[in-house]
Amino acid sequence: MNRTLLSGDAALAHQISTLRTEFRIVRHAAARAASGATVHRLTNCITTIQAALVLLETDAAPHRPESVPVLLRLAAARLREARQLVAHAGCGRT
Repeated sequence: MNRTLLSGDAALAHQISTLRTEFRIVRHAAARAASGATVHRLTNCITTIQAALVLLETDAAPHRPESVPVLLRLAAARLREARQLVAHAGCGRT
């Protein structure tokens, strides 16, 4: 995680850290999904979450502060969707 970006905003750092941790849990559970359609939807969710986290953790984020809340909402929404897909597939708890 880029400490330069997050050093001045502990709340943002906490949100990103929480999303990163929850992302790892969902990604692990998604690896066990059985249905082809579910796997594709989970892959899309995971890719979107990962991209949003990378953008939040890079030096580009301070130059576009208006994008931070959008990226946080996007990552959180896709995380919720991924959890629902995992739960529906019976792959684990969310």
